[in-house]
Amino acid sequence: MYGLLDQVFTLHELANSRGTGVGKPRPGDEHKPVLDQGKLDILRDFVIGWGRKNAGGVTFPLADLNNAVMERNSYARKQLKKRVE
Repeated sequence: MYGLLDQVFTLHELANSRGTGVGKPRPGDEHKPVLDQGKLDILRDFVIGWGRKNAGGVTFPLADLNNAVMERNSYARKQLKKRVE
């Protein structure tokens, strides 16, 4: 799922969002929007379906998929920071 996020969201959308919005926002992030839940649901469904069909019936826990979004969100912030420096 990590690699697919770049195909659906721009770097700026990823970096300037709170990701999935799950959990309590960090101080200073309260004003940041969450990523489009409809797009995230479609991605999750695709990844789960792909795993069932192509990876021997593997199912990915929702927590793992959310962690992939969180990691990509964090890396997008680092990428934008490097561009500015």
